[in-house]
Amino acid sequence: MNLTLSAIAALVDGDLHGDGDLAISGAATLATARPGEITLADNVKQARHLATSAASAVIVPPDYSPDRPHISVPNVHAAFAQVVQHFRPQRTRRHV
Repeated sequence: MNLTLSAIAALVDGDLHGDGDLAISGAATLATARPGEITLADNVKQARHLATSAASAVIVPPDYSPDRPHISVPNVHAAFAQVVQHFRPQRTRRHV
């Protein structure tokens, strides 16, 4: 299930920077993200890794403004966890 970047910003109560209509199909780490996915960079020191990431968008702290669509939030890890939970909800076991 795809979400727009603006829908993800609303989900995590973050500030959107860039194309809100950008379709996001999943969430992954900087190293494994593919086009259409969102990743996280929790500090400016990760700029070099973000530059080589294929991710279409990124969740960052308010003091970091990368050169791609991004969502700024105070707690990057909590926001990313919400996004991951949306794309990969926990399955409940059913006892038969």
